[in-house]
Amino acid sequence: MSPVVIPDELDGLRLDVVLARLADISRGAARRAIDAGGVFLDGRRERTLAHTARAGAELRWTLAAPAADVPDLSLDVVHEDARWLVVCKQPGLPTVPGPAGGDSLLGRVQALQRGQGRPQLAESHRLDRETSGLLCFGRDPDAVAALDRALARRQVGRGYLALVRCLRPPVAQRIDAALRPAPHAGVEVHPCGQPAATRALPLAFDPERGVALVAITLETGRSHQARAHLSYALGPIVGDQRYGDPLAADARAGLAAPRVALHSARLGMRDPATGAARSWHRAPDAGFFELGGWQQPLPETWTAILRELGRGEFDPERALAAI
Repeated sequence: MSPVVIPDELDGLRLDVVLARLADISRGAARRAIDAGGVFLDGRRERTLAHTARAGAELRWTLAAPAADVPDLSLDVVHEDARWLVVCKQPGLPTVPGPAGGDSLLGRVQALQRGQGRPQLAESHRLDRETSGLLCFGRDPDAVAALDRALARRQVGRGYLALVRCLRPPVAQRIDAALRPAPHAGVEVHPCGQPAATRALPLAFDPERGVALVAITLETGRSHQARAHLSYALGPIVGDQRYGDPLAADARAGLAAPRVALHSARLGMRDPATGAARSWHRAPDAGFFELGGWQQPLPETWTAILRELGRGEFDPERALAAI
C-alpha cells in the first residue's frame, strides 16, 4: 500500500500502537505484521515492536491475508466397510448440527461420504453432546433403512459405562420408570411419561471418592434416559449438573468435572443382510476417569475390566440380561 504519514497526535507512541490505529487493526494483528517483516518506516523494514514512532515519518505495511478457517473433519473410525461405518464420538461434539449450524459428527461423516463418492445420509441414532462413544451409520439407503428398523425393534444392543456418585456400593437393578419432558430442560421421572427401562450393573466402587463404575444397557431409547434413570435410582453421573451432580461445578481441586462421565462402550446387532452377529467395543479414554478424580493409575480391578472391554471380551450385557 502507499505510505501513510504519521500524524502529530501519534508522535512518540510505540510502533505497534501506531500501526494498530492507522491500519484499524488489533494490537495483536499489528504485532504479527511487524514480526513478519511487513512494516516499513521511511522505506526501512522495522521489526521492533516498541520502536518509537515520530510524527512526519512515512509508514507502510503489508498485512497477510487471514488464514481461512479449516473445519475439523477428523473421525475416530472403529469399523468401516461397504455398508457400515462405526465411529467413536468425542465429548462436546454434537451428533447433529444445531439450528445455527456448526460442527457435528454427522457433518464429518457426510464429508467422508462425499470424499468417497457415497450418498449423503441422515443419522439413525444419537448421543448427547456431553456423551462420548460409539455410533453406527449406514453407508447406503438400504443399510440406513435396515439400521432404523433394527433400532425400532430394539434389536441393537447398546452398552454404556458411567461414573456415578453414590455414598455406598450400588446394587444391580432394572430401572423401570416412565420419563416425560421436564419443565425447563431435559426429562424427569413421572408416571404420566413414556415407558422407559434401563438395566444397571455396578462393576466397581471407590468408597474414598464415592464413585462407582456402572455398566448400563437401554431397553428403550428415550432422550437423556440413562442420565435421568441413574440419577433417580443410583445417583447422578459425575459431571452431570442437569441431573443433580452436586460437585459438577465445584471449583475445588479434584471435584469439578468439565463433562458428563457417560460413554457408549458397546454396539451389537445382527447384520440384516447376512444374519451374522456384529459387535464393536471401545473403552473410554483416560480423561473419562479423571472426571472422577483419579490422577494416578486406576485400581487393578478397574484396569482389568477395561483391558477386557478393549479386546471385546468383556460383555456386561450378559450379566445385565439376568437382572
